Amino acid sequence: MSDADTKSSTADTMVNIVRHLYPDALTRTYIVPPVHCNRVPYNKAKVPGTDQEVLVLPSSEQLQQQQGNIQADLAQQHVLHNLQQLGDSGKEVMFVVSELNFKDYLNKPFYAKQTGKLPKPANLPKEHRHHGKQGDFDILVIHRKHGILVGEIKSVGKTEASRADTEVVKVIDKAVKQLDKCEVHARHMVSDIAPGLTVRKTLFLPYVSRAQLQRILDDENNAKLREAVCRSLGASNTAEAVLLCCCSDQLSLPASYWHVTPAVLSQLSTWWQHRMACTVDTLLSDDSYLDIVAR
Repeated sequence: MSDADTKSSTADTMVNIVRHLYPDALTRTYIVPPVHCNRVPYNKAKVPGTDQEVLVLPSSEQLQQQQGNIQADLAQQHVLHNLQQLGDSGKEVMFVVSELNFKDYLNKPFYAKQTGKLPKPANLPKEHRHHGKQGDFDILVIHRKHGILVGEIKSVGKTEASRADTEVVKVIDKAVKQLDKCEVHARHMVSDIAPGLTVRKTLFLPYVSRAQLQRILDDENNAKLREAVCRSLGASNTAEAVLLCCCSDQLSLPASYWHVTPAVLSQLSTWWQHRMACTVDTLLSDDSYLDIVAR
């Protein structure tokens, strides 16, 4: 069997799996995985007089050290629930994939050999190798009409200590670099299916208001950050860049994130129109959409 035949056969198999697992793939929104699992810190301890081990709660000091992961999980869950509500209410045809590690892409043992020559992080073009093979997508949205959206979710602002502008600046600076890396990998991964497919980027900041973000980007001391954010998001000015980010103003309240009111949904939909629904990507057919999802 030729390489082309092998590739076609493998693609057909993966698409059939998608059709089986997600029978409404061409008509609705799917969150993958459907349930976000929080990272729960624990210790192991031996039962006295035996070789058996049991799980025990960590110390308060260990819990404090795990606060970053705990806050990140809460932010992830918060954003995913809001995106699910947005997709369901707007009848959006899309897959919202969370926490996809680059190394896990096309890396299942039962088809790893058949996909060896497909675009993967390991075979990035030479001009992009400085971005590295390691990393992950916080959020990867594959939309039937609008192409791809990569997003970074940051929990900065959740605690009092992280609400200062200086802390937000540090986090956003790092997030923009990660967004740029994710864009490179996303474009590479679909380059054999839909070269030139639209890939957009956004920041999800569920605990930072648009007013604070605007103030930070307008600060002359943050000129380099402002330039980096505008460039990465494709914005011509700070006002536009802020509109392209999903902040606390566009999301449900943290204390009751599961309660997405009509007012919140309206704000979220407006952000979506600015960031994604402004254009239709003509490169995707039903078949190519499912091919990308199957990857």
